[in-house]
Amino acid sequence: MKAATVHALVMPALLVALVSVSSCESKVEIANAAPGNVTLSVSKCFIETGGTVTFSGGAIDDDGDSLTFRWTATAGSFTPASATGASVEWTAPSTPGSVTIRMAVTDDIETVARTQSITVCTPIQGSVTTSTTIANTGFIYIVKNADLLQIASDATLTIEPGVTIVFDRALGGFEAFGRIVAEGTPAEEIRFRGNSCGASSSLWDGVYVDGGHGEAIFRNVDLSSSSNGIQVVNGGKLTLDSCKVHDNNNIGISITTELSVAHIISSEIWDNGVGVEIENASVDITSSAIQYNGSNGIEISYSLSETDVTIDSTTIANNEDNGIRLSNLAAPVIRDCSISSNGPESGGGYAILLAAYASSDTIDAQYNFWGLGNTTEGKIEDLIFDGNDPGGFGYVDFRHYLLIEPPWVPKAGPAGGAKER
Repeated sequence: MKAATVHALVMPALLVALVSVSSCESKVEIANAAPGNVTLSVSKCFIETGGTVTFSGGAIDDDGDSLTFRWTATAGSFTPASATGASVEWTAPSTPGSVTIRMAVTDDIETVARTQSITVCTPIQGSVTTSTTIANTGFIYIVKNADLLQIASDATLTIEPGVTIVFDRALGGFEAFGRIVAEGTPAEEIRFRGNSCGASSSLWDGVYVDGGHGEAIFRNVDLSSSSNGIQVVNGGKLTLDSCKVHDNNNIGISITTELSVAHIISSEIWDNGVGVEIENASVDITSSAIQYNGSNGIEISYSLSETDVTIDSTTIANNEDNGIRLSNLAAPVIRDCSISSNGPESGGGYAILLAAYASSDTIDAQYNFWGLGNTTEGKIEDLIFDGNDPGGFGYVDFRHYLLIEPPWVPKAGPAGGAKER
């Protein structure tokens, strides 16, 4: 009896011990979630020396852990001085160049980082009252003026090859009452753009050439993402040679008022609102590409009895509304061009549209190519709105049309790649 009693007491104790050992060895580990949806944002990526800009960070922690944002930079300084917080102000150094900003967000277990490059620029301020040269120093320039930077009528602003100028304000740009000479090279283009990050560019106002002393000579210039591109008024003069004018919101190039003159040569005018606008001005367009504009490729309106406009050896294609829109007494000469695929994909646009037309003159549009498959008079007539259409006025003479596209027609746009509709 005594032995049996001892046995009964030992067995439950052993089971308790085994259970205790087992529970000590089984540990539950909960994995930590790293900070997610991490973002780094900044309003501008170009800033003047000594200027300030605000950086903001964002993140979500699925575990509900508190997050800490820490900032570092290869140059410049932060406010607060601790460089912590979801939002900080960064002050640029006194020398131009590229600076990398790094944001690290941590839940004290794991850290996720993002970086952003900022370009510190040499500022241009005030106006040009005496002849001035903007030299290629290897650094980018920034115009901080709240409105147009004016060039006096007796002054010349010269811009050296390879210079990039960023316009910081929505109403910023150049207004040339005198001369602006920007002659780049194929290897060192001159660039005018707005202030934003990445490949896109925020809107600035544009370049204005105004008055009898106003003149712009642009060669190998890339002008993008302004509101109004280039505008020539009141007898101003423009030479545009081997340039790219693209992604301007309202218009690419506008030449208006009598005595204004423009020579557009070997240039690409792409992805603007209207490509080229001409009113009572003297203009010749040669060996250029006017394509993918959101409205008409070319708009010409004349109230004068003689139209001093020629369009030669130029591609006018893939514009959203019409290739060429003529109104009032406009009667340009259009020769050796490729005019195709204009108007919406659903139809309704024209290669040439005579709208509100008041002239009895016949438009000389001979020796042009009208697109693949448009090789009969009937098909070409369908691409033209004139007196042959109900409600139309005036006539377009397209005799002696080309059956193949001219070999010199440009095939690529400002981005360097051909576009297809």
